[in-house]
Amino acid sequence: PHYLPQSEFYIINYAIVPFWADWLIERGFNYLIGDEIHNSSNSTQLVQKLISEYEEEVKAQEGTGKKVTRTKKVPVQCSAAFEKLAEHCKHVVELSGTPMTTCPKQLRLPLSVYYKPFKNEYWFLQKFCDPRHDGYGWRYEGISNEEILYPILDKWIFRRTKQQVFKDLPQEAHQFINIDVDQALYEKELAQLKKEIKKEHLTEEEVNDKIASFESLSYTQKRATIIEWVKDYIAGEGEKIALFFWHRNVGEDLQKVFKKQSVLIYGGTSEDDRDKFKKQFNSDPKIKVGIFQIKSCMEAITLSGSDAIAYVE
Repeated sequence: PHYLPQSEFYIINYAIVPFWADWLIERGFNYLIGDEIHNSSNSTQLVQKLISEYEEEVKAQEGTGKKVTRTKKVPVQCSAAFEKLAEHCKHVVELSGTPMTTCPKQLRLPLSVYYKPFKNEYWFLQKFCDPRHDGYGWRYEGISNEEILYPILDKWIFRRTKQQVFKDLPQEAHQFINIDVDQALYEKELAQLKKEIKKEHLTEEEVNDKIASFESLSYTQKRATIIEWVKDYIAGEGEKIALFFWHRNVGEDLQKVFKKQSVLIYGGTSEDDRDKFKKQFNSDPKIKVGIFQIKSCMEAITLSGSDAIAYVE
């Protein structure tokens, strides 16, 4: 850690808590407030680290040295660092929008700050997270034994639903747009997928790549109609729309279509560009279309400038 001036408050990202935990503990803080607290539950979080390297290009007549900047992902122990920091703070407040009623797995570590038995991860997952074995390993994607869990949590959790907090919000309007797909193309690609998967010596990663490629066809077969519909929508005065997608090639294709009228955020977007693009979408009247990857924009994103949201795949 580098030098920081004395202050009553410090705001820190979970990803760098391991590097600052001891320094913060030495300062003797009384309060620790964790926002989006489920993000502290990643035992090993991958952090982008910029590394400058020299890459030599050997040419037939002349050798040159070219400086390049690359990104490398390095693991940091976020969970252990947050837990250590919490143990040295008298008051700990945790905030999260992750619903305790459906997905308690991500909240085990934050809850263990208040209730020590939850530190036993295996016991918690088996007891309260609807354990299911899929033939490869255990999956914990639900909730179980609620009648035991909820009474334990009543002492510490103050929960409010969106309906209780935002009483003046207008009712959401949902609309399904029926789009014809090329059934012949679908059947052809499905047959090809089955043929490819039956091949021997395919790794699990190769199989997943082929399935992902097939899934992206759900957009390809609807592409022309989707683009036409979005163009009609943004033709209205002041109308903005946020488009959500799964596959990167889909997002890049949409940006090629809407060009300077759009911003694109996906997994490879830097933090600086994320902030810039979000501000542009919400405040710049020239930006009509926000193109957001679902996995990369599930949280910590405000789309107050959007009039509508659409899922293109």
